[in-house]
Amino acid sequence: MEDIDIPENILAAAKIATLDLLPDKSKIHYEKEYLEFCEWRNTEQVHGTGEAVLLPYFVKLSNEFSPSSLWPKYSMLRACLELKERVEINKYGALIRFIKKKNIGYRVKKSKVFTKEQISEFVRTAPDETFLMMKVAFLIGIGGACRTNELTKMLMDNVEILESKLVITIPDSKTHKERFFAVISDGDVNPMALFKKYIALRPGHTPHRRLFLSYRN
Repeated sequence: MEDIDIPENILAAAKIATLDLLPDKSKIHYEKEYLEFCEWRNTEQVHGTGEAVLLPYFVKLSNEFSPSSLWPKYSMLRACLELKERVEINKYGALIRFIKKKNIGYRVKKSKVFTKEQISEFVRTAPDETFLMMKVAFLIGIGGACRTNELTKMLMDNVEILESKLVITIPDSKTHKERFFAVISDGDVNPMALFKKYIALRPGHTPHRRLFLSYRN
């Protein structure tokens, strides 16, 4: 095949376009995995991206991270190598078998979560003077299965107070589609009253429309 000289500006534009193919919100994590792999290659003075290179790299990772972390790292590195170096490591059978073997018998520790009854009791009994904002965050976050970034970006205008419910709008979700949900009364828990009380305490000089003024994850 005849070699074709491609101008540097075209190559640079192609590289930028290639990076844009990575998921926007997690691009930094993908880049981090790729850079760490490149640094390891430089340190070990190895070249290329063959299976003989990737396998010892993942052996190293398996000694530093839990088995459940290997698949996400593999997935991110695979995407970067396909885009940046035109290498398809999904064809490396020995590497995939190694990662699968590391995950055999491994059990992920379950995170402790509150039950519905515990949350209801907290909302009913915890003093509003200390936990009012947390109660509102609980009711909205759990009612709509909201992600952390959705709560932090939520605006005053995203909540509509009706007689029997709160109607919440999530304008920019992970699916890039606007979604709605309602938070209704449950027993003696009144979301509308709690929300009105929370809003009434909002400082008048607040320079933005964010709903939660000092939300912490």
